[in-house]
Amino acid sequence: MAAAGTDQITSGGFGSRRRPPGFWRNRSRLEKAAIAVLAISLVTNAFLGDAHPTAALLLNFAVAGCFIALLFRYVRKLLSMAIWRLRHRLLIAYLFIAVVPIVLIVAMAGVSTYIFYGMTATYMASREVNRLEEELAVAGNAAAVDVEQGGVRDDKLEDFLTAHLTSNLKNVQPEAHLFGPGQIAPWFTQPKGENCLVRTADGFEVRSVKHAGKRFLVLATGLERTISSWMPGNIGVMTLATELRRAENPKQVFRLQNKSYRTVALARPTLPPAASWWDIEITWAFTEPVYNWETGDREEGLLIVHSRPSLLNDRLRSHLSASAAGNASTDGSDLSQLPFTLLKAVGVLFLSIEIGSLIVGVHLTRTITGAVDDLYEGTQRVNRGDFSYRIPVRARDQLSGLAESFNTMTVSLERLVRESKESQRLQSELEIASQVQRQLFPKQLPNLSGLELTGVCRPARVVSGDYYDYVEFDEPRLAMAIGDIAGKGISAALVMAGVQSALHAQLYQGQQKAVGSGVAVAATISPDKLVRQLNRQLYDSTSASTFATFCYLVYDDAEGRLTYCNAGHLPPLIIGHDGTRRLTRGGIVLGILPDAEYEAESVILRRGDLLVCYTDGITEPENSYGGEFGEDRLIQVVQKVHDRSPREIANAVLQAVEEWSDSPEAADDMTLLVARRL
Repeated sequence: MAAAGTDQITSGGFGSRRRPPGFWRNRSRLEKAAIAVLAISLVTNAFLGDAHPTAALLLNFAVAGCFIALLFRYVRKLLSMAIWRLRHRLLIAYLFIAVVPIVLIVAMAGVSTYIFYGMTATYMASREVNRLEEELAVAGNAAAVDVEQGGVRDDKLEDFLTAHLTSNLKNVQPEAHLFGPGQIAPWFTQPKGENCLVRTADGFEVRSVKHAGKRFLVLATGLERTISSWMPGNIGVMTLATELRRAENPKQVFRLQNKSYRTVALARPTLPPAASWWDIEITWAFTEPVYNWETGDREEGLLIVHSRPSLLNDRLRSHLSASAAGNASTDGSDLSQLPFTLLKAVGVLFLSIEIGSLIVGVHLTRTITGAVDDLYEGTQRVNRGDFSYRIPVRARDQLSGLAESFNTMTVSLERLVRESKESQRLQSELEIASQVQRQLFPKQLPNLSGLELTGVCRPARVVSGDYYDYVEFDEPRLAMAIGDIAGKGISAALVMAGVQSALHAQLYQGQQKAVGSGVAVAATISPDKLVRQLNRQLYDSTSASTFATFCYLVYDDAEGRLTYCNAGHLPPLIIGHDGTRRLTRGGIVLGILPDAEYEAESVILRRGDLLVCYTDGITEPENSYGGEFGEDRLIQVVQKVHDRSPREIANAVLQAVEEWSDSPEAADDMTLLVARRL
């Protein structure tokens, strides 16, 4: 059967083959929808576009929507792939946290600087224009007074005005004309027309009108001719744009604050070349009213200033130097370069801080991403089962502490894996030992007509330290044994196996000697002698801390006689109609003293009597209140099921003990040997 996630199998019974993945099957639903809508749109536009323009338009919108959704999905996928690595995530985070604000600050600073230089340029230019108008007004007033008071003849007027204006005006040389009262536009004699920019049939002029007696003195200079003289001190150059009532030629028109302007074609000098890469052209404007010379109509005019930061810096520096020179004349100090020096110092300081922050940020990013990469590599190694890999610890911080914790974890995992393998090996060996031990217990019940017998051992662990056994002889006699080795687990099981082998060796050796000498089988080794020999063997073959409780019994089926020797074991019980009897005759436990003495005793089992041999795993389990199950409770359980078979009696006792302790695991091995005289 193919595993989940493999290619589907085509149905068709015998001979089915795997269907290869194709282009269409690998596409998502959105991609399939986009391709289908695009195909339908192409067919519709090719054959039905003219007949059904609305349907074609809707299909085009659908195609656009599908591809926008696909673009959004692909962008998200690319972003998820790009920011999968922590390094990329940190870089993007730093981009938004540090770079973007710096870019915005730099952009704001650039815009502010541009506005500052633009406003500075227009301020200087407007001052120059105002100064020009003031010079024209002052020169016109002086000339008008001279004309009125001097009585200059008309034929000498032009030479007089030229000489007079040349001595009073430095930057421009305007034209001067005298007009009679009816030769000049009425509006121009008003205060608003004394000094202004006017539009004439020949172009634009700056004119100033002054009263010279009964006549009017008009000073006029052409805008095109004086545009460069307006800008002394290398402020820059200017152009003129006038407001339109209607857009006459769209190529020459631009809009500003919901007004249309037309650029006036003026021959102006170009700006000097840039001093550096940052010395860009600054363009700003200020408004100036323009009047029609014939009608007096007022329209908005824009004087557009073109300059460069280097030109404005030189002009500002010259102003500061002039101001400082004035101050130095009084206090002897020159502070003209102080603002620029402070500005440079702050710029260098900020740049140094930014470079240092960048270096520190890159270093921190490399430490973080390096630690994460090391952790990722470590997890991959551990995932492949390489628990010997250790992450290099490069610093003393929390990430290094995490690396040390990871190394400690891998050491623990390596130890746990090693211990787990060792535990599995021991568990396997214990399973083998358990199988071997089960072979040591009797495999079938004895064939006696007068005795019904069963034995059961339930280990607390995989193997048991308890022991029970019975051996049937040729004559109707049965040897039975039960014991409890000190301790639990594999060590107790090994001692139990040794006791079992020694017991069988004693029994079979005594039986062979009796048969070989012609003596009756009844002359086999007595229980007390056998127990003494077992005690000696256990003492010689084990350590001083090893001992075992043991009870050996021999049953004669013909007489119903039971001969036993109890070596420190819990007394077996004979439960009958006459009450309960405990078999206590014997001696101390095996393995303590090498020459310990033991006694045997014989009792008669009546018909219906029960023989119950048990270990301390039956009587010592405690309940939740700390009370032991005890011998009395064992006797009560056996008496309740006295009439049942020995197997059922043993099962009833085990069930009662488990219910009493109410524990998922037994505290000790539980062993029972139950026999009934028939």
